[in-house]
Amino acid sequence: MAIDASSGITTRPAHPGDARVASRFYVDAYTPADGGSARDHYPFVQLLEPASLRREISRPDLCWVVAEIAGRVVGMVGAGRSGPGRDRVSEFFGLVVDEKMRGAGVATAMIRYACGMLEETTDVLFAETRTAGVGAWRAFRRCGFIPFGFEPYAHTTPAGSEPMLFLGRLSERARRAPVCPVASTRRVAELASAVLESTGLDVARSAEVGPWLPDRVAAAGDGSLVLVESRSRARRLQRRWGEASGPRAGVVGLDRYEGIDRRSDRFSTHWIVARRRDRDVACARIALDRADQRARILRVDSADRGVEADLLDGIVAVLSRQAEGGLLTAVVDVRVDRPSLQAKLEGLGFVPTVYYPRLLATASGRLDAVQYTRTWGRGFAPALEWVRDLEWGDAARVIHAVGAFAGSSGTERPLGAPPSETPADPRTHAGLGIPLQISL
Repeated sequence: MAIDASSGITTRPAHPGDARVASRFYVDAYTPADGGSARDHYPFVQLLEPASLRREISRPDLCWVVAEIAGRVVGMVGAGRSGPGRDRVSEFFGLVVDEKMRGAGVATAMIRYACGMLEETTDVLFAETRTAGVGAWRAFRRCGFIPFGFEPYAHTTPAGSEPMLFLGRLSERARRAPVCPVASTRRVAELASAVLESTGLDVARSAEVGPWLPDRVAAAGDGSLVLVESRSRARRLQRRWGEASGPRAGVVGLDRYEGIDRRSDRFSTHWIVARRRDRDVACARIALDRADQRARILRVDSADRGVEADLLDGIVAVLSRQAEGGLLTAVVDVRVDRPSLQAKLEGLGFVPTVYYPRLLATASGRLDAVQYTRTWGRGFAPALEWVRDLEWGDAARVIHAVGAFAGSSGTERPLGAPPSETPADPRTHAGLGIPLQISL
């Protein structure tokens, strides 16, 4: 527990009994003023009801903090505790403050207290922060967070299809650790330069590549790749290939906090297995949020590195069919020492939008990563309007870099988007419609 005598704010670890009051803050913050449900305008539906929020607070892998003033709970924030893996990464989420207490330093106090709780086990902290207001990103900035990127059309909120400012903070351990050399495309190098200018860190560059390189990544594309959906088979393949020795996959499997809604099919996870010549060669996990109209490619595993690019070809074909002339955004994180995979994604219409310095721990030091984004049905320009007047020079520099990439790519070409930016009824969406055969 921490008490700030000047502000009267007490911060402490949350306990399940706080759920009743805190869930009301989330409902109030994300219920549209002109009607509608918070369930369709907040990505973490499980935080909107006392019973499900109580379960989340009780999870040992999560860290929850509340703030009190005069004995009354006035805010809450959550973060993932880094697991036993070597990367030591934690994500903030669910920052909310009682609307009557905003601007009093409550958010800053909670974030600072949570950072202290996570300090011994975490080297990289990050958070998605809203752009419809300034309170969240300013609070994180006061706690030492800097801009890592800009995410267009990240979440459907009462303000619309809202982009997020992606912020991060590195521990001194991560800053002092040996750094692995970077080999990236020109776009990734430019985004890295924009982000690292705020950190005082240098990028250990070994090479820079141009457009798609037809090297060993493309060598596996000599047959027909068949995609089928099978959770059990994909999980078995992940265990088998994860236990094998050798380098980690080029697609980074970040353990992100995900929404849960047991009343609807808003959220779904799709486990895809890729087969070639009757042999399983790769698998992937995709998380789909139908209200946000956003897909996250969360993990890719393969028998050999060359198959990853072919599988991404197939996944993009699946997602393109999912969009069906409408709106969709897809994101995927990749290592910065896989330039051909980066160039492949850029060839598929993806744009680098987030740069993660020192994200991954390897045997030879810490390695950076980059998030790629592709949109269907709309370009980046409407999202950039949300932050045109954002008063933070470091963030403006990163946003400008992302906007320049989007302006020079096919992502900026509209594909006949319908007038509405949200699905008419996300509870009755048809789904991904796998299996699919892709000829490569």
